[in-house]
Amino acid sequence: MGKELFLTTLVLCLLALGSCEVPAPQENAVDAGPERWFWAKDGEDQFYQLEARELVTGTHSIFYVETANQDKAPRDAVVALADEFDTKIFPLITRQFGDFLDMDQNGKVLFLLLDIRDLPGIGYTAGYFYSGDMYDPSIREYSNKADMIYVDINPGNIQEPGVRYNLAHEFQHLVNFSVRQRIGSPQDVWINEGLSSAAEYLYAGEHLKDRIDFFNDPRTSIPYGNNFYYWNDGLVYGDRGLANYATVYLFFQWLRIHTAPGKDIYKEIVQSEYGDYRGITDAAARCFDPPIACDWELLLQTWLAANYLNEASGLYGYKGELVTQVFDLPPERPYFIKQAEDPYPLFPGEAVYSELAGDTLYAAAGNIRYAGLPKSGPVDTDGAYAKGWKLLTFNSNTSLSPIKIESGRLGEHAAHRSITAPHPERPLPALHAWEPAAAFPGRHDWFGPVDAQGK
Repeated sequence: MGKELFLTTLVLCLLALGSCEVPAPQENAVDAGPERWFWAKDGEDQFYQLEARELVTGTHSIFYVETANQDKAPRDAVVALADEFDTKIFPLITRQFGDFLDMDQNGKVLFLLLDIRDLPGIGYTAGYFYSGDMYDPSIREYSNKADMIYVDINPGNIQEPGVRYNLAHEFQHLVNFSVRQRIGSPQDVWINEGLSSAAEYLYAGEHLKDRIDFFNDPRTSIPYGNNFYYWNDGLVYGDRGLANYATVYLFFQWLRIHTAPGKDIYKEIVQSEYGDYRGITDAAARCFDPPIACDWELLLQTWLAANYLNEASGLYGYKGELVTQVFDLPPERPYFIKQAEDPYPLFPGEAVYSELAGDTLYAAAGNIRYAGLPKSGPVDTDGAYAKGWKLLTFNSNTSLSPIKIESGRLGEHAAHRSITAPHPERPLPALHAWEPAAAFPGRHDWFGPVDAQGK
């Protein structure tokens, strides 16, 4: 369905999720493990073959290492990684999201440790799941016919804690694909990625600070409206998808925080008959405490208001777990230039904030909606907003095909300044880990029914 990884948080203290008697993985001598040829994809989505050797077999996993780069996968480190997957990641993800489709009928998930061939100058892909491997080669020509995950070992380092986050993230994608295949419908990329960001949080047992810090940084594309709903806008905005991962992380944390005790909103979403926004609204309507109506416009508006209000209780905040900041639409655009001032063009799901200089009337038009945000008190949506309030302007359109940009009005302060002057995009770090959804556009495409053996 998409591509996958963000700047992975290097957290030194990971939560041990229960105790279970799982045998330690068996370490194979590099010279003795069986060899196998695999297909892989490069940064241009072209397939190539590589030779790998089985290195470690665990209770729920088999780890292969690319023979040309086996010096970058020390056996002790791979044994530790296999143990982490077998004892923590595998039971956590299957419990929270569902069972995986055992394509090769061996009861284990295959991991290929390799030097992923990235495009130069855009960072590196730390790992990915390719859904084409879940089909017989007669259906997908370059299928490895295995439930498997690819893990980078150059420049990725399997001894870094971030690799374990990556395994949790990618394994959710594999499980998600398996569940959605059984249901018979794909899931929107932003939902799949939101669930994988949730998987990272559940594995870490604490918040991913890099996602929150990126959201709270006024220099990003988020104040210009960019968020997760239109997932394929990374190149449009110039941040290559980082804003998508930050905003979807916070949205899915907000969903979890407001879920009633005893409810499991993530599993509800994964197993919903709907693979689009309706899977979210249905799950929220069943799980939220306090309750919320089954309505996407209301859900989106409430979360957008929560990021500004940060109330300690109720739906307009994160109950003190984390603090978010929102920033008014800046006067200049360092990313993609939407040639407009006021009204301001927005993709579906996008939102901007601006100050109100006086009492003003704003009427909804098309899919553009408005909300007045006092500094305290209830959100106002009657169209009459007062001086000193924050104006929330957002596009409630749920349709992503075809993409339709609609324009909404801004507060008076914003309306009197230019927002069209082009500026160079803010440079990103020269070396950083990317989600394949950001780096490889076709990495998780939905291809339809699997073959008979794999169903």
